[in-house]
Amino acid sequence: MKAAIVLCLIMGFCELAVAGFARKKEKNKRLDELRVAITDVLFNVEQHTTTNTDQLINMQLFLRFTRHNFTKTFHTELSAEMNNIRAGVDAALAEGRHAAYCFEDAENARKKIQRVIEDGAYSCTNTSLYDFLHRLSIFVKIAEKGKKMVRQIRSTIAACDSVMYDKIFCASDWPNKYKEHAEEFITMYPLFSEYRLHIARDIANKTLLCLQTLKTKGLEKIKEMKFRNQSCVDGAE
Repeated sequence: MKAAIVLCLIMGFCELAVAGFARKKEKNKRLDELRVAITDVLFNVEQHTTTNTDQLINMQLFLRFTRHNFTKTFHTELSAEMNNIRAGVDAALAEGRHAAYCFEDAENARKKIQRVIEDGAYSCTNTSLYDFLHRLSIFVKIAEKGKKMVRQIRSTIAACDSVMYDKIFCASDWPNKYKEHAEEFITMYPLFSEYRLHIARDIANKTLLCLQTLKTKGLEKIKEMKFRNQSCVDGAE
């Protein structure tokens, strides 16, 4: 009888030990998975932050180059037209007509046109940069969401490691939920990358459209300048 009781106690202890070992093994597995999730999420957060910085720098360079190239090209066209106007005025002067003031008027008009083009180009690119920063802010929020997730996972790990709360937290669905959230966060990164490219292309296209509209306006002003100058030269005596 005593032997049976002892055997029963031993077997019961063994069952408890096995159950405890299995629970500890499962707990450690969950903790390891959560630690891996932290590493993966932090890596993606770092990617978001680095990519944000790189994209901002690239966009600034693009806008600066585009604005510079646009104003330089327009200035060349405007200068060529001024050379034509000068030639017309010089021809009138050679004929003995008093047409010098016609070139002065054209020069004043040129300065106004150039200022309109330069101010307009800055407006186009500054608006684009502001729009880009505004739309890029969504990725800053995503990165912050990732950091918050990491803090929550770390709190769960600490609770699982706690003797007081390990059964409550480790046996609950929280570890699995955070693991799933982390996996979803990581899986979405390629989609975020595609959306980044979409934003950059959209901003670039809007910038070029804005500058093209500005160029059309500038060319109209050049035509007006030419017409007024021709009328001035024709009326010079």
